[in-house]
Amino acid sequence: MSEMLPARLARRLVQLYPRNWRTHYAAEVLDLLQARVPTWSDVGNLALHLLYMHLHPDLTLTGAETLAERLATLMRALRSSEIAIFGAFVAAVIAWLQFGGLVDGGPYMPLTDSAGVWPFFGVSPANGVSAALAVQSAAVDLAFLAMLAGGVPLVVAAWRRTPARRWYFLVPLAALIGAVLPVPIAFVLRGPVATINLTFTTPVTDAYFVWFVGLAAVSALALSRVIAGGEPNGKLLRYTFAPALLVTLALLLMLGATIAWGIAAHQDYPQLFDHSAITLGHVTAASWLFDVAVMAAAAVVAVFATIRGAAARAATAAR
Repeated sequence: MSEMLPARLARRLVQLYPRNWRTHYAAEVLDLLQARVPTWSDVGNLALHLLYMHLHPDLTLTGAETLAERLATLMRALRSSEIAIFGAFVAAVIAWLQFGGLVDGGPYMPLTDSAGVWPFFGVSPANGVSAALAVQSAAVDLAFLAMLAGGVPLVVAAWRRTPARRWYFLVPLAALIGAVLPVPIAFVLRGPVATINLTFTTPVTDAYFVWFVGLAAVSALALSRVIAGGEPNGKLLRYTFAPALLVTLALLLMLGATIAWGIAAHQDYPQLFDHSAITLGHVTAASWLFDVAVMAAAAVVAVFATIRGAAARAATAAR
């Protein structure tokens, strides 16, 4: 009975695919399912690919393509998923920087019991604000390490594969200079009291936040464009899927820790947290909701991109 259940589920999943896909591939897949008893792994691959077909219908081919063309299409889909995860990572990090700018040096710092020590060292588990902040920092570290593990090989491959587009790598460097340069300029013009950060406390910080987000967006687009150039390297993309999955998990952990931080702050420090203004110079309910919304949007994008990537990866493994 248990051996027949995967076969019934597999045939049912084939019937749920888009009509155009069923026209070209259903008979072939059903013949394969008839030739050998499908496993639970086959059912999982079919389910992932089914979800991907409905989320990304342009992957439905005409049936006239060669095997190499089909694999190239799947590889491009996997690459686009990993690029989407990179974009989600950038958005979540900006929200984290904004959140951290409101916590560091503000009235919450003496209450965290961590004194800036790396997560889980010197943190009191009984202090909800401190514990949530430590988990958030650990999640950010994990996301950065996973992004480096998966992103550096892609960037190196793009550098070698598309020499005509190497000038795109100058964009992040120029953006870094553009992000750092306002700080000494403000110091010269306004003196040591000048503050440039990503908070919403003054018109200067508001302008800098917009400037910083713009620079980050341009940098992300430039890197995404150069990585997307040329034919994808299937072996490399299959390797980088694992770090991309870790990035997605880290973004979900970051989101959960930020939500937990807000709940703890509301319970323990309502005099600081329970405000609707975002210009007080520390985290309030309003600024926390803004950061949570950005992190949640980034996490949703990363989750769907991971599902699409997993489906494309499973499809390539099955061919």
